[in-house]
Amino acid sequence: MTETAPFKPTRGRYVGFVKLCRGVTASAVNLLIVFLFAKGYASIKDLRTAEFLGSFGNFPLSILVKSILLLWYIFLSQFSLWWFVWLPFYFLLFPVCWIIAKLVKLAGEPLYNRLKQLQSLGEAGTTSTPPRPKRKLGVRKIWIALFLLWLLVLRGLKFPWVPWLPSVLLLPIWVKALILASRIATNPSTFSGRLISLADRFINNTVSTLVDPKKEKKVEAKTVNNVIFGLIHLVIERYSGEKLLSRLHREAILTFSFTLLLSVSISAVFWAMVGSAISVTSPDYLNAYDFFYSRTPAEMILWAFGCMFTAIGFPGAHAPVAIKALHAAILATGIFQFTFLLACFSIMASADLARIVESTKSSVETVSSKLDATKDLQRVVLEKKKPLKVKPVDR
Repeated sequence: MTETAPFKPTRGRYVGFVKLCRGVTASAVNLLIVFLFAKGYASIKDLRTAEFLGSFGNFPLSILVKSILLLWYIFLSQFSLWWFVWLPFYFLLFPVCWIIAKLVKLAGEPLYNRLKQLQSLGEAGTTSTPPRPKRKLGVRKIWIALFLLWLLVLRGLKFPWVPWLPSVLLLPIWVKALILASRIATNPSTFSGRLISLADRFINNTVSTLVDPKKEKKVEAKTVNNVIFGLIHLVIERYSGEKLLSRLHREAILTFSFTLLLSVSISAVFWAMVGSAISVTSPDYLNAYDFFYSRTPAEMILWAFGCMFTAIGFPGAHAPVAIKALHAAILATGIFQFTFLLACFSIMASADLARIVESTKSSVETVSSKLDATKDLQRVVLEKKKPLKVKPVDR
């Protein structure tokens, strides 16, 4: 039989590349600081007055450099709040710490190798560990990077496409809100499922803590679980009895109403952003409404609400076709949310609520039996930990 080489877990090329980029950036920052001080730029104020950046066509090169530096900083921080705050100090301290670490390594490398050999003699073998999953760049991280780029760099520029950036950034949030409202309308949701699942999870954790002998310290902390057991008992009492159907119906209505209000508010803000962008790029397009006075964000949101709920009619005959199409899209959004979603919720709530009641009853019975068993188990464990009282013997 041929012996296979032991599995060596790797930390990933991506993590190593990020560390290499951080080190190279820190070295470049220190070299830049030395160069600027050598040129006589003793402060940031002097550096701002230095005109060594021109323009890239009509786009200022300084803004382009700021955008690239901001995106590079976000990449080096890896969307971690700790690294986002620590990176400036890391840039300043990395070269000195790296030199000190190399000197210490050269001085103590023989001793380190000897200790490593002694440690390897006591190990029977190596155990294979699965490799780390690949890091994925999610949509949320891309959205955060673009939002920071707009907020810190591009927000004050006088370009015709800059006012449209808030609408583009808000577009995925608006779509997510519509999808969430549609999902809750077609599949009514209540608080019962989440509360019962939370109670069941806590009971399972309590049982695992009481059974595991390695968690004796945590068993002492679990003696105060009577309060949480009381809360779980209140949940069980709430979702049992004759009023279960009416309570689930009220919770479903409350959940749907909140989600619908949230989606309508986000829709109004989104269309208000679109209207603000139009008022900046083409101010004459919105004059056909005869509604605006100052075109502030609050006035734009009221305009979007009015268009969605037919309080504001279509613009006049002299309005551009694009504005009429925009008004039709806003009106369709309002009709979709307040007629179609409401009808779907009414139909699905009446048809699906019986199944939710049966599922809730079975879940409540399961949690109730688990709660009684957990109380008995905790009582047995605590009785075993009590010291025995020895009566003195009279001689």
